[in-house]
Amino acid sequence: MIERSSIMERACTHISEKLDAAAQEHNVRIIKAVESGSRAWGFASKDSDYDVRFIYARSPDSYLSVEPCRDTIEAPLVDDPKLGVPLDLRGWDIRKALQLAIKSNAVLIEWLTSPVCYMENAAAAGELLHFAKSCANLNNLSYHYNRLAGNAWDKIEEGEDNPRLKLYCYALRPALALEWIDKSRDVPPMDMHSLCSQSSLDERFLAEIRKLLMLKSGANEEDVVPRNALFDKFIISALEKKVEKQKTKGLDQEILGKADQLFRNLIFQRN
Repeated sequence: MIERSSIMERACTHISEKLDAAAQEHNVRIIKAVESGSRAWGFASKDSDYDVRFIYARSPDSYLSVEPCRDTIEAPLVDDPKLGVPLDLRGWDIRKALQLAIKSNAVLIEWLTSPVCYMENAAAAGELLHFAKSCANLNNLSYHYNRLAGNAWDKIEEGEDNPRLKLYCYALRPALALEWIDKSRDVPPMDMHSLCSQSSLDERFLAEIRKLLMLKSGANEEDVVPRNALFDKFIISALEKKVEKQKTKGLDQEILGKADQLFRNLIFQRN
């Protein structure tokens, strides 16, 4: 079993305060806020950033204005003295989130399924996740994870005998997601803990991942490791199955209608 990463309670409290301040500053209501990077993926280093992502809704009137409103909120990346590392805080408007859901956006689904949640309106977030999963095109999700694994693998090979430790994590997570989609024909979870629960995985392989994650937890972002034959074989095997992104021929009117109805429901919610 691969253990989930943990985030200390005082860090969660501090981040929640930052989210409340951002919501007040921009006059928005946060639907869901999560950790989206290595701390949620399950392989944070000592000096890993906090990558906080959220989905928000504005007031109904703001969507009826002739003046277009921004569909993202981005706080400047800063070294946070309370966290001791940089805090990266960004959000997407609910309209943008729904547009991405229709396009089967893997990042949105990961935000909605992150094991580290800072705040949420459970009912609204649940509806959004249900809709996003109903739109999910497994082929296009596979294309996304194939690209992620391939990019990390190319960098591993550039490192020859001693690639950066984090690159194995960055290659293995999407490779495991590809395995999940191939075997279960379902949307994969985002974190290593859940991805490694697949019954088809060899125990010796899982033991090597446990060692890797233990090493990563005490390492810095630039630390290197020797090449691992088991990891190399698994990643290469995952990348051998070529995936082409399917082109959409236009918006499905039934799905668009459901998205519009969900959009209206969410922006008029009071809590």
